[in-house]
Amino acid sequence: MKYLLAAIGLAIALLLGGAWVSWTDDFKKGFNAAENGDHATALREWTPLAEQGLAIAQHNLGLMYALGEGIPKAPVYAHMWGSIAASNGNRDGGKVRNLAAEQMTPSQIVEARNRARECIRKNYKGC
Repeated sequence: MKYLLAAIGLAIALLLGGAWVSWTDDFKKGFNAAENGDHATALREWTPLAEQGLAIAQHNLGLMYALGEGIPKAPVYAHMWGSIAASNGNRDGGKVRNLAAEQMTPSQIVEARNRARECIRKNYKGC
């Protein structure tokens, strides 16, 4: 029984470690692309990571929407992703949310909050 539990624990660690390596590689691809001005690639790399719950990718999507880098400026989505990133422990997510809020009407802020709640409810898929 001890060996079975140890084997299961090792298998879980390897699976999670493998996921982390995959996340890291994809995140780095997105980061390098963004630094080189290839925002379409950054968006393509970070979106699935954000949908998997990676807070730094959620933050980066929010920042892209706030600044209009590679995509049209969309303060509602910037606010939404910034809020989600902050709720998942990213300290800068709140900064992105606040940056976006400066460009928004009160009704847009309500919309962003509703979208964030709905996105979390849907487990970040299709946000």
